Amino acid sequence: MKVRRWLLLGASLLVLSACSDSTAKNSNSTWEIVPSASMPNTTQDVPYQESLESNVPTNGQYWGTMSVLHGSSTPTAVATLVKLYSGDACYEYAEVTGQAPEDMCTNDYGVVDYPRAIVAVDENAFVSVITEEGSASWPTESYVITSLDLQKFVAEVPVDGKPNQYEYIPYPFLFMVTDGKITRAEQVWVP
Repeated sequence: MKVRRWLLLGASLLVLSACSDSTAKNSNSTWEIVPSASMPNTTQDVPYQESLESNVPTNGQYWGTMSVLHGSSTPTAVATLVKLYSGDACYEYAEVTGQAPEDMCTNDYGVVDYPRAIVAVDENAFVSVITEEGSASWPTESYVITSLDLQKFVAEVPVDGKPNQYEYIPYPFLFMVTDGKITRAEQVWVP
C-alpha cells in the first residue's frame, strides 16, 4: 500500500514536470499580446575580444538587431549585440567621449557598435515582436512568437499562423544573455 502511494505520487510528479517543461519552452507562436519592452537607460558593455566568433558576452541585457548570417548552406538569423545609451545617459556618454550630442543621441538614444558580439537566439528563448503599425496596440504591445518564427521573419521566409495584417519590421531588440545564449529577445519600437 505504501509503495503504491509512492508510485502514484512519483507518477503524478512526473506528469506535472512534463507538463510544466513543455509549457516553459516557447515551441509554438501564440501570437498572444503582451506589453512591449521599454528602452533602458543603458545596457551591458559588450566585452572586447579579438574576433566576433570568440566574443561570448557575459550574462546581462544587451541592445541589438537581427540579421541573416550567410556562408553556410542555410542562412541563419543571428543577433548583433551592442551597447545602448538612452536619455540622460546618452547625453552624458556623448559629453564624456567628446561626441556631439546631436550626433550620438539622435532620437534620444545612441549605440556604441564596437565592440560587438554575434550570437544566435536560443531555440527556447522568449521572443516578442512589436504589433503591426496602425493597430490599436501599436507600439506599446507585442506578439509572443517562437525563436524559429523570428529566424524566418529575419530571413524573409513565410511564417504560418501569423495574423493576416502583421508585417515584420526590423526594429531593434532588447536581448537577455544567460550562459552565453540569448534567452530573451524583445523587440523595442524606436522612432
